[in-house]
Amino acid sequence: MRILPLAFACLVCFGQLPAQADTGMDQAAIIAEVNNELAGSGWMVASIEITATQQMARDDERVVAQEFVATARAMETFFAQTERTDTYLFVVPVTQPGDRFDLEGEAITYTAPGVTEQRVRLFDLRDLAQQGRLLAHFYGTDRTVVVEGTPEADTARAAIEQARAEAEAAARAEAERLNALYGGAWVSLSRCGTIDFEHHFTLEPGEDQGRFTGEVSYRPIYPSPPFELGSHTVNARIDTRRDRLVIEHGSWIERPQGNRGVTITLAAEGGDDGAPIALTGESPNMLGVMASGNCSYRLQRPDAFQAEREQTLAPVRALTARMQQGVWIDGSQTGPERDGRTDWPVRVRVSTITDNYIVATAELQAFHANSRRLLGIVEYPFAVFLTRGIENAHIEWGRRPRPRGGDMRNLFTRSNFCTALRITLDAETGVVSGSNNDRQGCIDEIRLPLVP
Repeated sequence: MRILPLAFACLVCFGQLPAQADTGMDQAAIIAEVNNELAGSGWMVASIEITATQQMARDDERVVAQEFVATARAMETFFAQTERTDTYLFVVPVTQPGDRFDLEGEAITYTAPGVTEQRVRLFDLRDLAQQGRLLAHFYGTDRTVVVEGTPEADTARAAIEQARAEAEAAARAEAERLNALYGGAWVSLSRCGTIDFEHHFTLEPGEDQGRFTGEVSYRPIYPSPPFELGSHTVNARIDTRRDRLVIEHGSWIERPQGNRGVTITLAAEGGDDGAPIALTGESPNMLGVMASGNCSYRLQRPDAFQAEREQTLAPVRALTARMQQGVWIDGSQTGPERDGRTDWPVRVRVSTITDNYIVATAELQAFHANSRRLLGIVEYPFAVFLTRGIENAHIEWGRRPRPRGGDMRNLFTRSNFCTALRITLDAETGVVSGSNNDRQGCIDEIRLPLVP
């Protein structure tokens, strides 16, 4: 049997005939086929109008094509969506039962000896869908479907407004919390590499939530600072995904030579049981690409910073109150071994006393860099940093002396063979004690007294 669609596709192969008595499908059959196509749609056709008929034939095959307009009538109410929220889906009636819509279509009859096949095709079903959809079409989601103009719609609107107002209030409360958490004045005892700094931050909430503007100023805590003060503007934002405050460099107000702008990333810590909040984090080294180590920060509110500093500095001040400037004090050194001798003379003279560091000079025995020769007594400046308290004291040596007879081995910081001095400061005696390591040829112990 010939496949009917193939015959339809080849209508151009047929010759056109004048109208014959064979006029194709009758209207009742076309109506039945159209209603079968519309089954379940809520539309039904009661009448059609044949608008054109065309007959074509080739040999003993014949095709009759009938164009028609079917008047469909709505059997139910149809709706269109007006609004969608997270909770509700609102619809409005757009077509009522009895409303009509004209559908254009085509009925094709194919006949051949012993064969008759018929098909009906509608052209504008998509346009019919624009007249709305049955209410059941909108169900099946996690939203509640409500019809506009009903008491249920009024209740849903009221619920939406209440939820929106609560969300806006929560957003305002969160914005106020974040502004209070991050905005205002902060002070940080920071460190870049081996240099301590005091940073002052001022952050003001911007127009957009989670944004801040402000200024940063900083000064090094150092006996011979490479600069006095640096300052610049900043723009800050809250990274809600990582729960971080990101402070980005703005423009320089006072730029120390060699300094560069960096981005500081901070996280809040503390706040439990009423404890003060601190912001801790890091940035690349602001002292430039030649400086080693990152910068670390611990931002505190000025009152909390001052209270903690007072607690840290109280033992320091008790110690420095016992020191005297310009007085030589005898110390001692054991190791390295030279010609059977291991004990070497040491004297210390304090020249500068502050809450953060002590500057002094050590009178020491100098040793040759590449032999076991003694080079004589030299004066070697050093600083003991007390910024983070006596228990965290560390020593930095100044410019290395150059005694006659050759370069001295720098045992007091580190050499190729000996590690840097591991020091401790005794708050009771005021003595700085240190050692390179247990290797032969290194310092076993050095005692640098700061108190007479």
